[in-house]
Amino acid sequence: MSITANADWSTHDANKIYSFSSIQEITNFFSTAKIDIEPLELKIFKKDHFLFSAFPYSGKDTIDLYCYVKYGEQWVLQMLYFHLRPRQRHLRAEESATQILVSCGEEEVVRLTPDLKLNSPNH
Repeated sequence: MSITANADWSTHDANKIYSFSSIQEITNFFSTAKIDIEPLELKIFKKDHFLFSAFPYSGKDTIDLYCYVKYGEQWVLQMLYFHLRPRQRHLRAEESATQILVSCGEEEVVRLTPDLKLNSPNH
């Protein structure tokens, strides 16, 4: 899935991107802002995490990585990471039982440790 480009900097405004009611609302927001996004495929953490890259509006030498987590009924921005001078234009995610590793080619970009109790009934 890739959504069209022509930068709208509101996608870096924390007040506008902090919380959404659904993944569809997130993708609609970026589409309306004319920002290309590329979701990273998750299997283990898909229920509570939505990661995607956005480019090239931060510059041809930067990929923005957005990480949203489901918190109750909302999808909340957990992290916005700027990957500078990428060797490739696409990021990928690999999961273990406790972590999400985001890579660009052979280069490790960032490693996330999801809160396994975030949406548990006893939390």
